[in-house]
Amino acid sequence: MAAQNSLNAPLPLSVANGGTGNSTGATSVPWTTVTPEMTGITLAKSNGYIIAPNAFETLLNMPAAPAIGDTFYIQGYSNTAFTISPTVFQTIFLSDGTFGTSGQMLTPNISYPYAALTLVCVDSPAVNPQRFVAFSTNGATFQFIGP
Repeated sequence: MAAQNSLNAPLPLSVANGGTGNSTGATSVPWTTVTPEMTGITLAKSNGYIIAPNAFETLLNMPAAPAIGDTFYIQGYSNTAFTISPTVFQTIFLSDGTFGTSGQMLTPNISYPYAALTLVCVDSPAVNPQRFVAFSTNGATFQFIGP
C-alpha cells in the first residue's frame, strides 16, 4: 500500500516534521506547496513540490544549469494539472523512451489523480542538450505537449 499523508493522498515520499522527510534514502527533502499565484516558478534541486488544487494549470520551469544528479520531486494533488517546461538546450526523457525538448512541456495524463514525478539530471550543463530522466513514482503516465 502506498504511503499516505495528511491529505490522505498516495505519495511516493512521506511528508513529515513540518514538510521535510522522505523515504528515498536522502537525508531530507524540503517540500513547497505550489499555489496558483506561484505558477511559473523555477524548480530548485533536491526539493519537492506539492501542486495545490486550482482551476488553472500550474507551470513549473526547469532550472537553467543544474548539475549531474540534481533531483526534483513533483506531487500532484487530486486531478490538479501541472506542466514542466525544460529550458533551451534541455531534453526530458520518459521511461517509455519518449522525450520532449525546449518548447514542449511534460504534463500528467489528466485521468491519473495524484500524479507523482521525479526528475533527475544526468548530464552536466556543458552537454547540449542537457538530459533529464523523468519517472513516475506512483504509476502515473505523462505526455509531452506543444510544438
